[in-house]
Amino acid sequence: MIIEACVFSVEEAVRAQNAGAHRIELNSDKAGGGCTPSYGTTAWITRNLTIKAAPIIRPRVGGFVYTDREFEVMKEDARMAVSLGADSIVTGILTAESELDSKRMLEMVKICGNTPVACHLAYERVAPEKKGEAFERLIDIGVKRLLYAGRPKSYDDALRNLESMMNRANGRIEIMTCDMDIVPWSKMPEFIKKTGVTQYHMWDMCSKYDLGTYARTLDNADLQEMADEAKMAAKVSLLMKCAG
Repeated sequence: MIIEACVFSVEEAVRAQNAGAHRIELNSDKAGGGCTPSYGTTAWITRNLTIKAAPIIRPRVGGFVYTDREFEVMKEDARMAVSLGADSIVTGILTAESELDSKRMLEMVKICGNTPVACHLAYERVAPEKKGEAFERLIDIGVKRLLYAGRPKSYDDALRNLESMMNRANGRIEIMTCDMDIVPWSKMPEFIKKTGVTQYHMWDMCSKYDLGTYARTLDNADLQEMADEAKMAAKVSLLMKCAG
């Protein structure tokens, strides 16, 4: 089982490594759901930690339809991540018609060269009738990994959706599932065994609030939400046991 932790700072990256995660999806802007990390953050992590780092390439919050200028920024950010030794990059680009923008995704794959490209939950925003085509296009253009949840309405839905996706992938693309409220931890051993999934994305990092820059002010603005290393380690341990 490969366990990926979604982190938003160098401190969270250190905690993820200490907790036993195998890879981090590196972000900035936790409140916005994750955007491209800074040069400095990416550089520090790739130079000082042994954990694999996969920076997200997302220039802003909001949807995944980008202007030409925004796409130019994304390409520069991808080049930056590759030059700093990222293990892979994570991105997702759609068209205004809620289809996968396969042309731009292919450009990103070419820019990254030997550095693998993964597609994040932008795939979930693809129109339902276009998802099958989008899935095959991701494979055709060389995307290595897909983060998948499937928007289930029940535990049984989540199980069926992931089983179906794993069968369809059939080794042609890596499928990584993620934390879902609909899948209780009490059923995680069954969920992993039945689906055969071998990669897991932790985004619910059991956060706690640490004092920020001005520890004596007792101002909420000075609190920073940080991943709880002990709880993260317990979660990693449980997932590894579930995987056998």
